[in-house]
Amino acid sequence: MTMVPSPDSRRREAPLPAVIPDTPVQLLSWIRDAGVEMVNLRVTDLNGLTRQLSFPPSAVDEELLTAGTGAGMSNYPGYRTIEASDMRMVPDLPTAFLDPSTETKTLDILCTIRNADGSEFSRCPRSILRRAVERLSAVAGKGRLMVLPELEFYVFDDVRYASAQDRQTVVIDAEEASWNSDSDEWGPNSGYHLGRAVGQHAAPPRDHLYELRADIVWALGQCGVPVKYHHHELGGPGQVEIEFRFEPALLAGDHMQMAKDVIKSVALSHGKTATFMPKPLHDEAGNGMHFHLYLKEGDRSLFYEEGTYASLSEPALYAIGGLLQHTPAMMAICNPSTNSFRRFAPGLAAPVHLFFGLANRSAALRIPAYGISPTAQRIEYRMADPIGNPYLTLATVIAAMADGIEKRMSPKELGFGPFDVNVYTLPEAERAAMKQAPTSLQLALEALREDHDFLTATGIVDEAFVDDWVDLKMRNEVGPMAVRPHPYEFALYYDR
Repeated sequence: MTMVPSPDSRRREAPLPAVIPDTPVQLLSWIRDAGVEMVNLRVTDLNGLTRQLSFPPSAVDEELLTAGTGAGMSNYPGYRTIEASDMRMVPDLPTAFLDPSTETKTLDILCTIRNADGSEFSRCPRSILRRAVERLSAVAGKGRLMVLPELEFYVFDDVRYASAQDRQTVVIDAEEASWNSDSDEWGPNSGYHLGRAVGQHAAPPRDHLYELRADIVWALGQCGVPVKYHHHELGGPGQVEIEFRFEPALLAGDHMQMAKDVIKSVALSHGKTATFMPKPLHDEAGNGMHFHLYLKEGDRSLFYEEGTYASLSEPALYAIGGLLQHTPAMMAICNPSTNSFRRFAPGLAAPVHLFFGLANRSAALRIPAYGISPTAQRIEYRMADPIGNPYLTLATVIAAMADGIEKRMSPKELGFGPFDVNVYTLPEAERAAMKQAPTSLQLALEALREDHDFLTATGIVDEAFVDDWVDLKMRNEVGPMAVRPHPYEFALYYDR
C-alpha cells in the first residue's frame, strides 16, 4: 500500500492554521514567502470525487488566481462530451488551505467550474448549492441556514475486491474486529476486539483507532475545518464518526468535501484505508451522514417556539414536511448508490419509515432533545449517506426545506407523525401503514422522475440535469449491478 508521511510527528508541534490572504496580489506574495512548493486547483465532479490541476509556484500569477485556468472535463460524468469539453476552473481564494497530508508543501484552492468563456456552468456542484441556499433565503424571508454534518465511515486494515467474469470477491480485514480474536496476523494478539454492533463510544484499548482519529482531527484543524468531537461508532470492525460544528451551508459543503479527502489521506498515512460506502459489511451498522439544521437570526434559532410539540416553530414544521414529503425523490441524490439501500435494515439505527419524532432514532427526522432552547433548536435529517457529492446532497436537502416552507407543508397533515415510539416494536400491520423510504436506487430514481419540481422550478437544477442524472445512474450502476451474479447466489444455488 502506498503511504504518505504520517502527520503524527507534525501534530506534536501543533502549529496553528496559517492565515492565508484572499486577494490575488497578497496571496502571490504569501506563496513565495511561505515556501509553498505546489498549488492545486481543485473541483468536485458530480459523483463527489475531487479532481485537481497542480501548478508550480512559478506558473501561478494574478491571472490564474483571478480568471482561473482552462481544463478539459469530457471525462467528468454528466458534464460535457469530448467535442465540447473545454471548461474553466476559477479559484475561490478564501477556500485556500495548506494540505496537511502531503510531504510536498502544497496549497489547495477550491474552485468553481465555469464555461470556457467564464459564464456560469449550471452543473457546478458548488453553484448548485449556492442556488439552493438563495432559494431557501428567499422563501424563509429571514434567518441564515446553519448546518452541522455528522460524517460516519469505516476504517479497515486491508481491502481486496474483484469483479470480473471469472470472479466476484470481497475480502475485508480490520485488526480490531472480533474475527481476529484468535489471529496472529498482527503479531501477539492483544485480545481487545469489538463484536457486532458494540462499538458505540468504545474507549482505548478496545478502540484501536483513537490515535488515527486524533491525527485526522488535527489535520482538519490545519485546514480550518471545525470539529465538535469524534468517537468510535456502532460498527465493531472499524466504524467511526466525526461531528463538525454549525456553519453556514456553503462553508459546510466545502468542509465536507475537504474532510473526505483528508480522512482518506491520513488513514493511508497510518497504513489503513477509509471508506464512505454506506454498507461495506453485511450484518453490521452502515454509514450515514446526518444533517442538523436550523435558521439563525442573531443568537436566536427561528426553529424554536415555546409551547408547541418539541418547541418547533411553524417554519421548522414546514421544513420537516418538505423533507419527509420529498425524501423518496431526494434519495436518488442523497443516497446515490446501489449500496446505499443495503444500509436501511431494521435494528441498526438506519431509519426505513418516514416520520419525525422527539429524540427518536428510529425516525427519518429527529428532534434532538438536548438541543431544545431558543438558541440551539434544530432538526436532524437522518436519511442521507456520505458516498455521494456533499454539495449536491446538501443542496437537495435545502431545496426540500424551501419547498416545504413555501407551500406550508404540515408533516402532521401529510401523515408523517410525530411518533414517539420505537417503530420496530410496533405490530407489523401498523408499521406497514406508515410511509416508507424506497428500497432500491432504481425506485428512488423513479421517484425523482416523478417529483423534481422542488429542484427544477426555481432553477436550482434544470430538467436536463435530472434526466441525465437518472440516465447515468441507471446506465452505469443500476443496470450493470442487475446483470451480475452475486456471491451469495452461489451459497444459495450452486449445488442444487
